[in-house]
Amino acid sequence: MMKNLIAIIFLCLVSPRLYAQNCIPQIDCGNAPLFCGFSLQNQVFNNAVPIIPGAFDPLCGPNFTTHNSNWFRIIPCSPNLTLMINALSTSSGDGLQAALYSDCQSNATVACNPGQEFGAFMPLVIGANVIPGQEYYLQIDGFAADICDYTITVLAGLNVAPPPPPPPVGPFNGNITSQPNGPAFCGIGTAQFEADWPECSNFQ
Repeated sequence: MMKNLIAIIFLCLVSPRLYAQNCIPQIDCGNAPLFCGFSLQNQVFNNAVPIIPGAFDPLCGPNFTTHNSNWFRIIPCSPNLTLMINALSTSSGDGLQAALYSDCQSNATVACNPGQEFGAFMPLVIGANVIPGQEYYLQIDGFAADICDYTITVLAGLNVAPPPPPPPVGPFNGNITSQPNGPAFCGIGTAQFEADWPECSNFQ
């Protein structure tokens, strides 16, 4: 939790260059960029990416085999996360499959939807009970290595409001509020901070 709070504060203080970067999912979990809900929901993605030898599969039965994956890092803001993936195009008619992890390994599988043969244009829904403020990793993969253009709709669990405009170049002159409030919060233990962050980031 503290890592995520520090990350959010850092992203508020850095230059507008970070705000302007393109939000592109990666082909491996360890390098997945952080997506806010707005950026996740307002782009068209494509999984025409290399198949990584030795990539791990989620623990959700024999019907999910990793092929050509897009990886996203997300931080839910409520305990109920639900996403819907819709394929806009397909190379074989099979569509996509999706999995959610709490870490980059098979035994950290939280939820998955293995998709189905000839299921390209059927909505693919994945949902899970999650811990707000914790990082999760979303894998979107081609069923039987299908290649698709697709969108992700946030049904619950992520803030989809547009991010604020980039701050002017120079010192940070805004306010960071804490709960409990007051100048002496450092002396009473854990404090909760709230801030806005850019559309996406590779910040670790």
